[in-house]
Amino acid sequence: MELSSEARSLVDQIDQLSATEKKTAVKEVQRANPDLFPTGDAHRTKIWMTLLIGLMSLAGVAIVATVIMGLEGEDMSGLLAIPSAVVAGVIGLFAKSPTSG
Repeated sequence: MELSSEARSLVDQIDQLSATEKKTAVKEVQRANPDLFPTGDAHRTKIWMTLLIGLMSLAGVAIVATVIMGLEGEDMSGLLAIPSAVVAGVIGLFAKSPTSG
């Protein structure tokens, strides 16, 4: 998708500003054109919720299988790794990136 000449001119002008001036300019452009940048993210939220529910379901099944195997006297150490990895992974999704300032 190509920008119009007016839009390209605006982008070039904003690009020459300092960081704080850029933020202010972008906010003003967005205030003048509220539909310019999408703010709703329903599809992304649905994907995340599906992923999280699926991972937690997997952890729940592995825990139930571990308990059942433990009651039967079987070795259950292999199945404990699954819910541990799922919980650690979900926590990692929400952790702050070490490279972010």
